Amino acid sequence: AARDAEAAIGRLEAEKRTLMAKLADAGFYARAKPEEISAINIRLAAIAGEIEVKEAAWLEAEAALEAAAG
Repeated sequence: AARDAEAAIGRLEAEKRTLMAKLADAGFYARAKPEEISAINIRLAAIAGEIEVKEAAWLEAEAALEAAAG
């Protein structure tokens, strides 16, 4: 479970970096439709929530592993 959560966090972080790079490109705003910019911002907010959930799952799984080992 810890590895699954860690992998999911990695995928979400990669997606976040990709979206942030788009938003950092000044030319993007000239080319993009307002709906696309809005969709990216909505997805970034969702990613933040998903990362929070996955981090909690990861911490819980790590604690369970430590308890089982200890």
